[in-house]
Order: sequence, then C-alpha cells, then structure tokens
Amino acid sequence: MVDTVRLEFPPAPWRNQPLDGWDESHIRSTHRGVGAPGQERHSEGRRMKYRALGLRVGGGLAGARWVEVSVPRLLHGSNVVLVESDEELSRARGILNELVSQVCECDLLSSGVLVSRLDLVVYIQCPVKDVIAAHRATRHPKFRKGAGVFVGQSLVYRGRSRCCRFYDKAVEQKHGSSNETRGEWQLRPRALVADFGAMVPWASLRLADCYRVLRSLCLGFQPSAVPKGGTTIYDFFAMLECEEVTIRSVPVVDLYLKGLKPSSVNRVRKEIAKRRPAVMGFNWDKLLPPDFEAYLAIRPNGGKEGISPRK
Repeated sequence: MVDTVRLEFPPAPWRNQPLDGWDESHIRSTHRGVGAPGQERHSEGRRMKYRALGLRVGGGLAGARWVEVSVPRLLHGSNVVLVESDEELSRARGILNELVSQVCECDLLSSGVLVSRLDLVVYIQCPVKDVIAAHRATRHPKFRKGAGVFVGQSLVYRGRSRCCRFYDKAVEQKHGSSNETRGEWQLRPRALVADFGAMVPWASLRLADCYRVLRSLCLGFQPSAVPKGGTTIYDFFAMLECEEVTIRSVPVVDLYLKGLKPSSVNRVRKEIAKRRPAVMGFNWDKLLPPDFEAYLAIRPNGGKEGISPRK
C-alpha cells in the first residue's frame, strides 16, 4: 500500500557529529533566471544518507528541511513487502524519528511535518505483459497523455504531479520474470492536495485514506479485456472473430475460408465455435472493493500476494 514518502518541515539545526552509518555530502546548486534577467543565484546544501536503509535527509548548511525513505524498507529491509496496517505505519514513524534525530534536531511527529511525496502500491497476480495489453490503449482522466511502454516490460503514465507505473518487480531486481505485476502511483504536492483534500501531516496519515485515494485513481482506468488464446489456428481465428478484425471491411476469417470446399468451411466454423476465447478482465471496481478491510480480506496468502484479475 504505502512505499516511499518524502517529508518536509521547518529548518531543523544539524547535529555536529552524527552517529556511525551515515554518509555526508555537500551540494552546490545554480539557479538561473532568478531576479534580474540573466542573473544567477548559487546555494549550498547538505545531505545525509543512512547507508543501511537508503534513508536521505537534506537541507541547507544551517539546517535540515526534508527526509525521504521507503517505509517498508524501514520495517522489512526491502520494499517488496508493503506496509498495510496503521500499526506498522506507527512503528515506522518511531523508527524514522529515532534515526533522523541522529543527524538533526527535528521531531517528525509534530504537526508541522507534511508529506510532499507519497507512493501508493498495489500488486496484481498477473504477468506484466497482460497488464500492458489491457491498459496500453487506455486513457486516464488524471493524465493529458496516454501511456508509454518501455521494452514491453513496463507501462508508465506521467503527469506534472503524478506518475503511474506498472512493472514486474522481479525483473527490476534482476531475479527473472514473475507472474505478478506491481502498480505504483507516485503523488507530489499538487496531486496530494487534489486527492486528499489538503497536504497531509505525517503524524496523521492513515492507510484507510491512502486506500481510498489509490482505489479512486485506479478506477479512472477503463482497461480492455485480454483474450487468453490457445495454440491452434482455430484459437487464433476465434480471437480474430471475437475482436471483429477485418481487412477492408471483410472479416479476416472469411478471407481464409474463401475458396475452401463447403465441407471444409463447415468443419472450420465448428472448430472456431468450440473455441470462443475466454478473456481476462480487469475490473478495478472488483479488484479494489470500496471497504479497506474487505480489500485486506481478499489478499491471498495473508496479504503476501497480489490480487488476481482472472475470471
């Protein structure tokens, strides 16, 4: 459900000597077009990275202003297993607050700490190629442009404050392909305000609210049904007939049958009729029920596997 978060807060003084396990780096940035035309402004910053968990804390030389981390990685060491309960989220807050306090004087549980990036994730028990086939021609009302497909391994929708991506996590981790697809929504400030109604304080973030937003976003898709074809020529023709594929208004199956003996035509028609293609439908309304507790209840294997779209 929840993966990476970025939190922003008022400047918090750096500690002089952070504990072991942290790497420090200094950043120098150049901002053009600020003030008078052609004028440049330079700024310097400081970043701290906790090596074991990939936790990053950054800001100016005087104080920290933001922190970014994968919440599941705080608890489980990786982001494959997601955080799907408020108890886990509360435990992650405590761990994060303790770690960040090692490098700066900040209380992340205060009301002034706001979420400026939130990644919401759902797993689907289905190969990514089928998810791509069902969604590649689909438009989403939150994005002006359609999806981009990358090497047949991922499908991405990009906007100014939102990004949605479907991909195989096992391929990303170089473990080979799997039959599970990860759907990931990345929300930035404008999208967070639009979807949650306001900027969300980190201390009051609740998974039921996250699920409501995730479900609402996924329901914006109107994916196509994906035929589950067989291995014979008759299976192929059955799919063509189901999709009403034509060449110059003539059904492709009729072009194939043209010139055959009547007995052969009847035999082929009977074989095609036997093989009306089954379809794998993506009905997001059924995949993600309205109630959060109902969603948790349908997760296979105690929530360790994705939901299945197969009929």
